[in-house]
Amino acid sequence: VGGVVKDPKGLFYASPEGLKSEGIEVYMGHEVTKIDWANKKMTVKELKTGKEFEDNYDKL
Repeated sequence: VGGVVKDPKGLFYASPEGLKSEGIEVYMGHEVTKIDWANKKMTVKELKTGKEFEDNYDKL
């Protein structure tokens, strides 16, 4: 990220599996393209396919 982080694994404090066991869903290889703060929704783009979908969130 911006040449500061050499290994993206260093950005995560837990594995996606570990987070899932805590009830947290992780989307690897995705980018949030829009946030609707009022309705707690976001538009997410799958980078591999370019497909977009809307998802809800509790906290960001």
